[in-house]
Amino acid sequence: MRKKARLIRQSGATPFAEQVRQSLGELQSIMDGRQSPSGGGRFTVRTIEVVEPSRHNASSVRAIRESLNISQTVFAQLMGVSPALVRAWELGTRRPAPIARRLLDQMRKSRSSFAPLVRVLHRGGDASRRARRVA
Repeated sequence: MRKKARLIRQSGATPFAEQVRQSLGELQSIMDGRQSPSGGGRFTVRTIEVVEPSRHNASSVRAIRESLNISQTVFAQLMGVSPALVRAWELGTRRPAPIARRLLDQMRKSRSSFAPLVRVLHRGGDASRRARRVA
């Protein structure tokens, strides 16, 4: 055991007890006002408020989906959730999580930003694929 301890000290690693002593010294210096907690001499305190997302019920989820003119399955892909979850939201058996509610708020506010993300692929007469945006 002693050989390992000596090897650690010789390799430049600081023993745990010494690290604790250094940390306590730094803490005391901060408390005495000789050192800034941020290290750079500046520390800014702000009070902020993050606006909560709207509450969405079954009819609001359905209205947003229908305004995009897409199916539940496509809407689920756009939202990054399962089609079963979208069905549950629209039936009112489950409520969207806060992150989903925030995305729903954005979809309701700016439908035109989300509509281009969904394209319908059609087969043309020459068997080529063309993309058409959903209105």
